[in-house]
Amino acid sequence: SNAGTDTFDDLVFGYLSSPLSRTADAYGYTASGEFGSVFAKNQALSGYYNATPLVFDSFDPSVRGIGGNFYGTNPIGQEIVRDLRINWTEVGGATGSATLTGATKAQFFGVASGGGFTKFEVSFVQYADAAYTTVDNVVLGAAVTTVPEPSTCALMAAGLAALGFVSRRRRRALVA
Repeated sequence: SNAGTDTFDDLVFGYLSSPLSRTADAYGYTASGEFGSVFAKNQALSGYYNATPLVFDSFDPSVRGIGGNFYGTNPIGQEIVRDLRINWTEVGGATGSATLTGATKAQFFGVASGGGFTKFEVSFVQYADAAYTTVDNVVLGAAVTTVPEPSTCALMAAGLAALGFVSRRRRRALVA
């Protein structure tokens, strides 16, 4: 909830020194590439050097969720399908990772943490010649809302129905 999105549409095509100080509405963070550089292309952010990771860190302490569109592009910014690895470190040192098989710009990936994040990194699973890790629509959020499993909802509904039945029987017993 309370999510903000950074679309990178304010960046001019070309090389940029990093880390970049960015915001997703009210949430601040930094974005960087290896050797202190990133590349802006087609309203997205890419690693400047071939197959180098993009790193996001220095998050506002309230950030508990991170997501976005993570994919690969060629040197002129056209989407290419590649497998990506996402690694993150949470406040307190816990780590996590995920593999996005055949990642495309249309896919959204997100992860939540109860304590927040210190680092979020996007890279290729295997070296890919003439391919650049790319991100668009970075979403940051302060609170994590959980969605209950369907079985939990069914159990809760059954419990409420049982309470209603018992309450109705007690009322009838008191009236009689």
